[in-house]
Amino acid sequence: MAWHTRDTVDFDRAAGTERVRQRRFDVAHAQAADEEKPSYYLAWIQAESADVAEQYARLIAEARQVAGRAMHGGWTTRLAPRTLTLRTLR
Repeated sequence: MAWHTRDTVDFDRAAGTERVRQRRFDVAHAQAADEEKPSYYLAWIQAESADVAEQYARLIAEARQVAGRAMHGGWTTRLAPRTLTLRTLR
């Protein structure tokens, strides 16, 4: 028998859910800030060389596709429970 009560489990789940929400918000905010950087550098490079800017734009587009697929996979992957019990190993 577990040492905690049902109320404790529900509280832990609620606290965990809130932490997950906050973490996702933090990651999304950091991602938005990072998304601005390539656009800034593209504008700068365009002022210097149209040929280099074209190649840079292709590189950024490909990187965003790869990163987008990876992030989508990360958001949709179900994480293992925090506590492993013998019951889950059966």
